[in-house]
Amino acid sequence: MIDLSVPFNGNRSVFVARACIDSDNDRLTEIIGCCEVIEERIAISQEQKSPRVRPIIENLAVKEEYRRQGIGKVLLEACEQNVQTWIPFHDDIFVQVEDGNFKAKEFFMDNNFKVVYSDDNCKKDDLEGLAFSQTTITKFMLRKVLDS
Repeated sequence: MIDLSVPFNGNRSVFVARACIDSDNDRLTEIIGCCEVIEERIAISQEQKSPRVRPIIENLAVKEEYRRQGIGKVLLEACEQNVQTWIPFHDDIFVQVEDGNFKAKEFFMDNNFKVVYSDDNCKKDDLEGLAFSQTTITKFMLRKVLDS
């Protein structure tokens, strides 16, 4: 079961996938996956000087024992369908994937996303113990053109 669990003002949606954990009482569920889609200023190339507001998927996650069962695809499709109802209208959707996250990159590419560019200058927050730091990492920007 997928539901829009958190209503937000504006163009932002959070989707949650739940599974029944007690067949005798279908009210007991556990969260098995989630994702959000928001609007963010995105350039479609590193040379683009004035990025425009576009939808981007963030934090797509599926609990390990539920992976490879279509949950991620259902969450992805919920994001895609939802952004097509937003004003202004969007005909594409984006996601960023860290270099080295081969499974995520493969998942999105299997779902018709294409690499637009890679950015070698992204920042990642690290918290070790009580020390906060940032490291520089590479991320790939992927884009999918949505069907009308």
